[in-house]
Amino acid sequence: MAALNLGNIAVNQTVYFMWSTNAADGSSVSRDFSGTIRIYRSAYTSFTTVGITELEDFDSIIGIHSVAIDTSADSYYQGSTDYSVVIVDTTIDGVANINAPIAYFSITNRV
Repeated sequence: MAALNLGNIAVNQTVYFMWSTNAADGSSVSRDFSGTIRIYRSAYTSFTTVGITELEDFDSIIGIHSVAIDTSADSYYQGSTDYSVVIVDTTIDGVANINAPIAYFSITNRV
């Protein structure tokens, strides 16, 4: 799955998106182990998990996950900056230790 472009948002806004998990045959599956969603700023290795709310299997739909990122929840989120949303250490369809970028966005960093 390619990472979703969530666009450029204003300072202190909440950004929402959905992402999916699939078996090797393409069918929708729940995660066996949830893992952790991290937000990375620009190319730095520091990350935050503050302000993230995730609903796994959103509305009881297997394999569809809803994420809200409240950028007013932490001073980590700053204007004129790009962010990457990464899932780490999840297990999907019996395959462990999956790490993947799932989305990216910027805060007042585009004209």
